[in-house]
Amino acid sequence: MKGLLLSGSNPFLSLLTNRREQQRFLRFAVVGVIGAVVDFGSANLLIGLWRTPLVLAGTISFLLAILSNFTWNRFWTTPTRARNRLPSNWCNS
Repeated sequence: MKGLLLSGSNPFLSLLTNRREQQRFLRFAVVGVIGAVVDFGSANLLIGLWRTPLVLAGTISFLLAILSNFTWNRFWTTPTRARNRLPSNWCNS
């Protein structure tokens, strides 16, 4: 295990030593928190204010969180990938 941790191709070692990878990891974490807030917040609004059925509200809030995470990751976490044409690379982004 120790040899694996210290090998040059280990992504965990890159995360510990590479400043750019640390920043990207932090951005992924922030986007994850934003997605959770969007999911829980929109579900509560849909259920509490508009009396939307639970399953429908959960589905809508889940889809909104996916859209939010995709957008934030696309344009903030990995902005170099955002330069590509969007429709042609949805499946491999």
